[in-house]
Order: sequence, then structure tokens, then C-alpha cells
Amino acid sequence: MDVNLESAPSELKKTSRCFLGQRHIVVIIGFFNTFLIQSNRLVLGVGIAAMEKHKQANETSERISSDFSCPLPSLPAITVAVSNLQGEFDWSAELQGYVLAAGFLGYLITQSPAGWLADSVGSKPLLVFSNCLTGLFVIISPLAARWHVYALMAVQFLRGASQGITNPAIFKMLSHWIPRTERGTLNGISVCGFPVGIAIGGMVTGLLSDIPGLGWPSAFYMWGTVTVLLAIVTHFIYYEHPVINPWITDEELKFITNGLETKVPQKPPPTPWKKIFASVPVYAYFYGLFGDCWGIAYFLTVQPTYMGTMLHFSINEV
Repeated sequence: MDVNLESAPSELKKTSRCFLGQRHIVVIIGFFNTFLIQSNRLVLGVGIAAMEKHKQANETSERISSDFSCPLPSLPAITVAVSNLQGEFDWSAELQGYVLAAGFLGYLITQSPAGWLADSVGSKPLLVFSNCLTGLFVIISPLAARWHVYALMAVQFLRGASQGITNPAIFKMLSHWIPRTERGTLNGISVCGFPVGIAIGGMVTGLLSDIPGLGWPSAFYMWGTVTVLLAIVTHFIYYEHPVINPWITDEELKFITNGLETKVPQKPPPTPWKKIFASVPVYAYFYGLFGDCWGIAYFLTVQPTYMGTMLHFSINEV
């Protein structure tokens, strides 16, 4: 989507010395988008520890390796942290793995198509659309889980696919608003939502899941509703380009437009696939990135389940 940067509104904009400009509002929108990408992943990763029935293996009986867990302390003086709520689903470890993996598969599939689409229609429609979908799929996840485990898998796959649209749209948004001199700082603040979402999303989900009368479905309802609200807020306060934002000052508009890349070709050159797949540095980068993503995926999925089922931590501690 091309916009003539010289076609600014004719009204005289005031000059403001306020430290918080419109580009900072865009960065905040990006932060909450990345924050909710992780929170909406983690709501299932933590919540499944409360959704699943836990059976303490009998230490004197023959046990299957997948059912092995640490024995509960036998000393009465030691208080064992147990959840106030019992799970309602009897899913095998293998089935739980498929449920947790479905969202990551959907997220992987839609990344590249969403990047091309963002170049065509812009970032705003994709951010609003994808967050609405993500919020809806998170909200209906408890209903899908109670209907059938495969229904939950399908919903989680679609949730991941909708989040795969969000990610490229965030960076397309930032490319329109962040000048070269602030690219490292402001882009860094925006993507800080990923680790913050892991930290806060896990704590909030665990606390909500352990509240009597609310339980694990409340975490899905809360995070899904917040995601839909973000889509609504984005629709009303975010503008695709600085030049069409009615609240931006002349000073900030000039600062942004002078700092953006202006010599980008209308038609990008063809992707050098042969050189990419023959490049040793590309493979080194791939393995490093794969390890990073693998570690993040572990903390989003396996660790909460392991701590809840094997180490017997309560749901608000995993």
C-alpha cells in the first residue's frame, strides 16, 4: 500500500514538546500485540495443568513410564502444594502434546502469506482482523475442550494461524512509523512484549485457574476478551501512515518522514533462493534461531505441565 508522504492534511498542526509522540503510541500497540501473542499461547500451556486429571502413581505397583511422577512427601510436617481444583479431562500425555503443538503449527503456516498480504493491504486491517479471530478462538476454547479434544486441537490450530497473521503485521506497522535513528530502541521495546507476556501471562493464568467458582475457563475468557479489546482500540487509534494521522504534530511528522527509507523500490528484487540455501551463515543462523524457538516453546508448553503433574506444584505456582 503506497501513500504519498507529501499529501499531509492542510490544517496546521501544533508543535508539541511532549515526550510521548504518535510513534510511541504505535510502539505501545506493538508491545501489547506481542504481549498477547505469548499470553494467548501460555493460557493453554498453563491451563492444561488444571484441565487434566492428575493421578499419583502408586510407588509399589507396576507403573508406565509416561505416568511416572515424583512421590508426594510422606512426612506430615511437610505441606504439599496442591491445587484447589481437580481437572475434568482424562487425556494421555501424547494427546496433550498434540493439543499443545496444534497452535504452533498454525502459527508457522500463516507467517509468510501474512507478510505478503501486509505489503498489499497494510498492517492495520491485518492487526484488527487477526486479533479479533485470536480472541474469539481463545474464548471458545473451553467449549471446544468440553465438546471433544479434537475440537480443541482445531480451535488451537486456528488460534495459532490467526496469530501468525499478527506477527508480520506488527513489523510492517513499525516500518511505517519508526525512523532509522530510533529503530533499535523502539523496535526493541515493541518486541519486549514477548518475554513480558510469558512472565505475566503465566502468573495471571495460574491465579485465575485456581480460583474456586472460576477455574481454568476464566483464564481463556479473560485473555480472549482483552485481545478483542486490543483489536477495537487498534481500529480507532492506529493510522497506517504518519501522514494521515490527524493528531501528529508537524515536528514529529517531519522527524519520522526524514528518517524513513525513501529509496525502497516499488517492486522488490527476486528472492535469491539458491544463494540462501547454499549459504553456511544462513544455516548457522537457522540453527541458532531454532534453538531459541525450541526453548521458548518448552517454557510455554512442557514446563508448566511437568511442574504441575510431575513435581506437584499448584496451578498458581507453575
